[in-house]
Amino acid sequence: ADRPSEAVTGQTSLVLHDGRELFGTERLIEEDAYGAALVAATRNITLVSLKRQSGRAVTWTDVEMTAFMLLVMCLNGFLQFGILAYLDEYVVKTNVHTVQMIYREFSAKFFDATGEWNETIWNETMRPGKNNDLPDRVCGITMWNKHFYYAILFLW
Repeated sequence: ADRPSEAVTGQTSLVLHDGRELFGTERLIEEDAYGAALVAATRNITLVSLKRQSGRAVTWTDVEMTAFMLLVMCLNGFLQFGILAYLDEYVVKTNVHTVQMIYREFSAKFFDATGEWNETIWNETMRPGKNNDLPDRVCGITMWNKHFYYAILFLW
């Protein structure tokens, strides 16, 4: 009805420094490797499409640029999962026993026989000047959790 065309088509306007107005469906792209790959893929596919429409030949360079971009993105993914596999094998699996011993020591020190938290012992342990690294070692346990690394990769 009375809605502007931008609302119907999803297009946005951009006013250039010389006063001209451009319309399109532009979106902000993250400034990371995946954003760069998206720009490269969009550019290469558009270039090939425009060449085909105008009757110009698509060159090997066009194909090589697109293939190289895809290869680099696949390599990036492979390396990321390789890092996870390495961490799982050489960090997580080798330290499971150590984590169990740290948590056993933590539980014995800060929980009573009924499983209740002992605030008094905790406050005494955390008092400045005490030379006790047990709380720091317990906090470091998350670095041994395989699911933690998968979550970091997902967020990355």
